[in-house]
Amino acid sequence: MERRNIDSKGKYLHSKQVKKMRKRSYTNIGLFMLSGVVAIILFIGLSSSIALASDGKYYEYDKNPYNPANKYDPKNPLNPANKYDKNNMYNPANKYDSKNPLNPANKYNKENPFNPANKYDPKNPLNPANKYNLNMPLKPIKK
Repeated sequence: MERRNIDSKGKYLHSKQVKKMRKRSYTNIGLFMLSGVVAIILFIGLSSSIALASDGKYYEYDKNPYNPANKYDPKNPLNPANKYDKNNMYNPANKYDSKNPLNPANKYNKENPFNPANKYDPKNPLNPANKYNLNMPLKPIKK
């Protein structure tokens, strides 16, 4: 039985047209496979960066990060240079980390400085009275 090259409209195709179609399909398959490999590499890189940042003082900062004098401190999580640092609570990759105080699951934790109930706690750097206190550390509030 002879194999015939027919397009979707029922017309016969010349050998040059068949070669072009095969070339396009191989290119599309190659691009699809390449995009899959790139996605896997990015996922592995993201998951390993989250796993590396699991030490005890993960989201703590020894000074008040909201004080304008500390804005450009190299360890300050609000420093624009640290936006994507693996230990930064504002890094989008850390949004759902269990230790992150900005995780929606931790919003009402009694030790979380971002808990609305702790807004006026004297030990909280987010308290408006502590805004200019340089040495008010960002850490869990112990009661």
